[in-house]
Amino acid sequence: MALFCFFISFNIFAEWKIIESSVMPSGYPEMDIYIDFDSLEKKNNIIGVWSLFDFNSNRKKHYPTAFYSIKTFQKINCKSKLNQLVQFSVHNGEMGNGEIINSNKNIQSWTQIELGSVNEIIWKKIC
Repeated sequence: MALFCFFISFNIFAEWKIIESSVMPSGYPEMDIYIDFDSLEKKNNIIGVWSLFDFNSNRKKHYPTAFYSIKTFQKINCKSKLNQLVQFSVHNGEMGNGEIINSNKNIQSWTQIELGSVNEIIWKKIC
């Protein structure tokens, strides 16, 4: 319940700025990508960033319930070009609104940012 409240309260105060519109990064459906630049957390070469993926059509990818958007918080190492997913939430509404149909707050391992990926788009905008 606390995680749910956190995501709801964050969305109320987020200042989403679009960084790419109608893109189809490698392995993803068409989407608009947003970042909340006001919430960037910088420490040395590492930047924590909230991002929002708003899909241009209804997606059912890995979920039994249709979803329209995904919010993530990740850390990006600008110098080493690595990213680490910290948490995410999947929403049945546009722009991170509606019911959360899946979420996870489980820090992942650092991975290399792949050429043409969503993470590369974000890396280019914040680093």
